[in-house]
Amino acid sequence: MGNISEKDITQGEASQAIVFGFNVKLGPNVLELSRKAGVTVEMYSIIYELLDRVKEEAEKMLEPEVTYRKIGELKVLAIFKDSPSNKIIGGKIEKGK
Repeated sequence: MGNISEKDITQGEASQAIVFGFNVKLGPNVLELSRKAGVTVEMYSIIYELLDRVKEEAEKMLEPEVTYRKIGELKVLAIFKDSPSNKIIGGKIEKGK
């Protein structure tokens, strides 16, 4: 709450975060500190623009990291339909567990 302070910049630097401001002021000393610390400060006067930007950054942090690890090979011998949307695959393990 209130204007962006030097403490906000210090915390942003420590956590490598972006400091967002909504309808607040950024004093010249705080602006200078943010530049020296390499902290990005973004100011907004329209709440929907701020929310869109925060959502954009949050989605970047939530992107799943997909990794594949091959644990074996299966030779498919038969495919059985359990239901219209499910299939059961019968096979023989050729390599792996």
